[in-house]
Amino acid sequence: MTINKNELFKAMEVYNYSQASLARKMKIDPVTLYYVLNDKRKAGNKFINGLKLAFPDEVVKNIVLI
Repeated sequence: MTINKNELFKAMEVYNYSQASLARKMKIDPVTLYYVLNDKRKAGNKFINGLKLAFPDEVVKNIVLI
């Protein structure tokens, strides 16, 4: 799946998440978040589920592009 990085960065700012704190909230390795943000890896199910842990559903709908 594709991630709308602009929306993700906006949400991170609103929720005051750094990349490290977002990775902790998502329960993923910070390196995985880095790779997705830098187009070195696609977002998989674990990543999407992590977004659901870190953000409300309405925010996730804006971040995940199907």
